[in-house]
Parts: sequence; C-alpha cells; structure tokens
Amino acid sequence: MLVSGLEIAAVLFDLDNTLVDRDDAVRNLARKMYTGVGVTDSAISEESFVAEFVRIDAGGTIPDKRVQMTAVASELSTRVNDADQLLDWWNREYPAAFSLGRPTRLTLGGLIEISIPWGIVTNGSPLQQTVIESLGLHQVASSVVVSSLVELRKPDRRIFELGMSLVAGEIAAGKFLFVGDNPTADIVGASDAGMKTAWVSSGREWAVSGSKPDVVIESVGELTRMISV
Repeated sequence: MLVSGLEIAAVLFDLDNTLVDRDDAVRNLARKMYTGVGVTDSAISEESFVAEFVRIDAGGTIPDKRVQMTAVASELSTRVNDADQLLDWWNREYPAAFSLGRPTRLTLGGLIEISIPWGIVTNGSPLQQTVIESLGLHQVASSVVVSSLVELRKPDRRIFELGMSLVAGEIAAGKFLFVGDNPTADIVGASDAGMKTAWVSSGREWAVSGSKPDVVIESVGELTRMISV
C-alpha cells in the first residue's frame, strides 16, 4: 500500500483527537454535567461552565481525575460537591461521550478491505480501553495498547515497538505508519522508533524544530483518498 508515496504495510493510530474527537466529547460532557449534576443558583452560565470545565480538563493531561473533579466542584459550584461522586459520574459518562465519525470508519474499513493490519497506541488511564470497547474498535483492530495498562507512555519508543510487535511482528518499523495529533508524543516518538508518521494537524502549524512528519493531514478521513494499492 502506498500512502502519499510512502510504502506502508501496517498502521498504528493514536486515539484522542485522532480516531475520535476528545475535545468535542469533553465539551459534551461539560454540557451534560451542567444540566444533570447541575450548578448552584449563583453559578455561571452554561457557556462559561463549559469553557471553564474544558480549561480544568487541560486536554486530558491531569493523570489523577479526582484532582480534576475536586477543582470542578470547588471552582464551578456544582450542586454535587463531593469529588468522589463527580469522579464516579465521569467514569460512567466518559466512554459514552465518544463517537466514531463516518470518514474515520471508512478509512478503517478501507484498511481492513485491503488486508492492511492496524492497531491503536494511546496514552491514558484504563478508561481508554473502555472507550475503545464502547466504540467496538477492539473487535476490528489487530491490537490495542493503553499506556497505563502496559506501564509505558508515548513518546517512549518501547510503547511503539510493543504496538508494532502486536500488530505484525514480521513487518519492519519503516513499513509502519503512525497516525497521531500530538507533535512530540506521537510524531517525534514514532519517528524515533523508526516509523513513518502522519500528523493530524487540525489546522495547526508544525512547530517542533529538528523533526517533521512524513505526511500532514487535517483528519484521519483524509487518508482514504491518499491510499493506493
């Protein structure tokens, strides 16, 4: 298979803001919390609540979600102000907040149709596995690697090497394409592991000096038109 002129035999994908739109999911969760768990009468508007919730979430970079829920309760005046209760709510609602867009489904289906193995390598808590299962991706991916479950984290090259070995150990790293949105964790990390890379830019400019992706795409769905057999 050729992807924009690159000879590729297997693909690994990041999850958040690559296969799925985590930013949109978190905004939807914030709206659901505002109307469900609710806020006090003196609290901020829904629009402001969503904006502040997204700020506190910090793009999913806070490893201890109880710390995050403590901040939500104290700063956003939720009626339920117990961090453990809010954490239970998050763990219950988070996986259901995600969806797989049709262009992404077509890309993944296209890879399966031409017998190109693919897998997922994602940083995050064990809840990432639940998200993947809720979307049914575990049933069609050749492998799934979640950082917290293997005690490795991108950009450590070992997590990429593990992902490659589970997808197709006989395929050389240079024939793998890694697709991700994070310049350092995904693109630099995968490149250091010897893989070809496709950066999901979402309209951003590349800003990492000394390294660059092999392919730049706006979204995973763009890969469909770039693939030739």
